[in-house]
Amino acid sequence: MSEIPEFRERGIVAVHLLQGVIYEEQEEIWSLLLSNESDLTDYFCEIGLSLVIDRTEGMTYLRQFSDDERTGGYERLPRLFRKAPLTYKVPLLCVLLREE
Repeated sequence: MSEIPEFRERGIVAVHLLQGVIYEEQEEIWSLLLSNESDLTDYFCEIGLSLVIDRTEGMTYLRQFSDDERTGGYERLPRLFRKAPLTYKVPLLCVLLREE
Protein backbone atom coordinates (compact mmCIF):
# COMPACT_ATOMS: atom_id res chain seq x y z
CA MET A 1 0.00 0.00 0.00
CA SER A 2 1.31 3.44 -0.87
CA GLU A 3 1.81 6.07 1.80
CA ILE A 4 -1.24 8.20 2.55
CA PRO A 5 -0.90 11.97 2.11
CA GLU A 6 -0.23 14.24 5.05
CA PHE A 7 -3.35 15.20 7.02
CA ARG A 8 -4.78 18.62 6.21
CA GLU A 9 -7.51 20.29 8.23
CA ARG A 10 -9.45 21.22 5.10
CA GLY A 11 -10.47 17.55 5.01
CA ILE A 12 -12.60 18.16 8.11
CA VAL A 13 -14.53 20.87 6.27
CA ALA A 14 -14.79 18.77 3.10
CA VAL A 15 -16.42 15.90 4.98
CA HIS A 16 -18.84 18.26 6.76
CA LEU A 17 -19.82 19.78 3.40
CA LEU A 18 -20.44 16.36 1.89
CA GLN A 19 -22.73 15.67 4.85
CA GLY A 20 -24.72 18.88 4.40
CA VAL A 21 -24.83 22.60 5.06
CA ILE A 22 -22.29 24.32 7.33
CA TYR A 23 -23.52 27.30 9.35
CA GLU A 24 -21.55 30.22 10.74
CA GLU A 25 -22.58 29.14 14.26
CA GLN A 26 -20.28 26.12 13.83
CA GLU A 27 -17.37 28.42 14.64
CA GLU A 28 -14.45 25.99 14.40
CA ILE A 29 -15.61 24.51 11.07
CA TRP A 30 -16.57 27.94 9.69
CA SER A 31 -13.11 29.30 10.54
CA LEU A 32 -11.42 26.33 8.83
CA LEU A 33 -13.68 26.85 5.82
CA LEU A 34 -12.72 30.50 5.40
CA SER A 35 -9.01 29.84 5.86
CA ASN A 36 -9.06 27.05 3.24
CA GLU A 37 -11.63 28.55 0.85
CA SER A 38 -9.52 28.50 -2.33
CA ASP A 39 -8.19 24.97 -1.73
CA LEU A 40 -11.70 23.67 -1.05
CA THR A 41 -13.07 25.45 -4.12
CA ASP A 42 -10.42 23.79 -6.30
CA TYR A 43 -10.94 20.39 -4.67
CA PHE A 44 -14.70 20.33 -5.17
CA CYS A 45 -14.38 21.75 -8.68
CA GLU A 46 -12.40 18.63 -9.63
CA ILE A 47 -15.47 16.51 -8.88
CA GLY A 48 -18.00 18.84 -10.51
CA LEU A 49 -19.21 20.72 -7.43
CA SER A 50 -19.24 24.42 -6.63
CA LEU A 51 -18.57 25.67 -3.12
CA VAL A 52 -21.21 28.29 -2.30
CA ILE A 53 -20.48 30.55 0.67
CA ASP A 54 -23.36 32.85 1.56
CA ARG A 55 -21.84 35.21 4.09
CA THR A 56 -25.03 37.26 4.50
CA GLU A 57 -27.02 34.17 5.53
CA GLY A 58 -24.05 32.66 7.38
CA MET A 59 -24.09 29.34 5.58
CA THR A 60 -22.18 27.34 2.99
CA TYR A 61 -23.08 24.33 0.87
CA LEU A 62 -22.15 22.43 -2.26
CA ARG A 63 -23.93 22.91 -5.57
CA GLN A 64 -23.60 20.61 -8.53
CA PHE A 65 -22.45 22.21 -11.80
CA SER A 66 -25.38 23.14 -14.01
CA ASP A 67 -25.68 21.58 -17.47
CA ASP A 68 -24.20 24.77 -18.99
CA GLU A 69 -21.13 24.51 -16.74
CA ARG A 70 -20.56 20.84 -17.53
CA THR A 71 -18.16 21.30 -20.45
CA GLY A 72 -14.52 20.50 -21.15
CA GLY A 73 -14.78 16.95 -19.85
CA TYR A 74 -16.94 17.71 -16.82
CA GLU A 75 -19.96 16.29 -18.65
CA ARG A 76 -18.34 12.85 -18.26
CA LEU A 77 -18.51 13.06 -14.46
CA PRO A 78 -21.46 11.21 -12.94
CA ARG A 79 -23.82 13.38 -10.96
CA LEU A 80 -23.38 13.15 -7.20
CA PHE A 81 -26.78 14.62 -6.36
CA ARG A 82 -29.84 13.29 -8.14
CA LYS A 83 -32.60 15.52 -9.38
CA ALA A 84 -36.00 14.51 -8.08
CA PRO A 85 -39.27 16.32 -8.74
CA LEU A 86 -40.97 17.70 -5.66
CA THR A 87 -44.63 17.26 -4.92
CA TYR A 88 -46.71 20.38 -4.33
CA LYS A 89 -46.69 19.89 -0.55
CA VAL A 90 -42.90 19.92 -0.11
CA PRO A 91 -42.21 23.46 -1.47
CA LEU A 92 -45.31 24.73 0.32
CA LEU A 93 -44.01 23.36 3.61
CA CYS A 94 -40.58 24.93 2.94
CA VAL A 95 -42.15 28.33 2.32
CA LEU A 96 -44.20 28.11 5.50
CA LEU A 97 -41.20 27.05 7.55
CA ARG A 98 -39.07 29.83 6.06
CA GLU A 99 -41.70 32.40 7.05
CA GLU A 100 -41.63 31.15 10.65
